Amino acid sequence: MVKFVNISMLIFKPSTGASGDMILASLLHLGGKKTLDDINSSLKPLTGASITLERIEQYHLAGARLTINCTSEKKYQPSELSALISASPLGKTAKKMAGEMLSRLVAAECAVHNTTEPVFHQLAGVDTLISIAGTCKALESLGAFDGEIYTMPITVGAIRNAALHIFQKSRHPLNLIDCDHELCTPTGAAILSTIAKQVSSVEGIKVLSSGIGFGTEDVCPPNALQVIKAAKNKVNPMRLKS
Repeated sequence: MVKFVNISMLIFKPSTGASGDMILASLLHLGGKKTLDDINSSLKPLTGASITLERIEQYHLAGARLTINCTSEKKYQPSELSALISASPLGKTAKKMAGEMLSRLVAAECAVHNTTEPVFHQLAGVDTLISIAGTCKALESLGAFDGEIYTMPITVGAIRNAALHIFQKSRHPLNLIDCDHELCTPTGAAILSTIAKQVSSVEGIKVLSSGIGFGTEDVCPPNALQVIKAAKNKVNPMRLKS
């Protein structure tokens, strides 16, 4: 009988893209209502924004799509976003990861726009904060920081220079396809490059559960990101190919 080690392991499969809302939606689809409630109770006092999750099906795939509810017209400087992350009730590791994600995103935007501190548009600012801090809160709630996190190669179509800058620094493998849609956003790039080690394949695992987060791009196959929760094979060690 094959035995498996009960270690939290998450594997992202961004085969048709990765954005901040897709990553968070996939984790919420995996974690359920409690994870959603944890995020809203943590982040709403900081921004006045909240998130809702819609269960949908596209091309015979069942998953979830995220909506950010915000009426504020405030524009955020990166330093203000950083202060909000510091003031959040995230745990120590989650705050560290969120800060690193924001730093990578800001550095990339500064590099491509030749500025020292870009101003984020209001919706983009709130979206950025919710995607980054929300993802870290979801990972914290799922116990993922106590385990291992991996990502398969990230598929990109039309891609902004900021996202390319992030991947150039992190050296995560990309799958470039002929597509006019932006499948992977700079925020998605910053999140995955921070939390996940890159691998091309994973063998010798037991799948425990999975979640799918849908994006907004109308493409076929659908703009979706899958996250898999798995356990290691205790007898035959897990094999990774990078």
